[in-house]
Amino acid sequence: MKGIQQRFFKVTERLLSGRLCIASMTLGAIKTVIYSTIKYSQQRKGVSPNGLSETPIFEYQLQKNALIPVIARTLGLNMLHNYAKSVFANPKGHEDDLLITCCVDKTMIGWHA
Repeated sequence: MKGIQQRFFKVTERLLSGRLCIASMTLGAIKTVIYSTIKYSQQRKGVSPNGLSETPIFEYQLQKNALIPVIARTLGLNMLHNYAKSVFANPKGHEDDLLITCCVDKTMIGWHA
């Protein structure tokens, strides 16, 4: 039984670099979308109290309430991804965490996207 598990984990370790690459690309796409959303929100004008379109929608609290949690979650996932890359680059002492960290990293970033 132990031989079968060792063989399975040996095969799945080869897939870890792909998981990290997919997570990196997805995280880059998330950051691009956030940047585009913020720039658009700063340029798009909404109706101001005087009835004219002069106030950027970024100034509205509702827009900030929608953006800030997404930005915070992205920053947290970016820290997780950096940790996963460092564990992958230097697995000594983290052999037990390597597979779990890389799998959780890709899954969480994918769900966030």
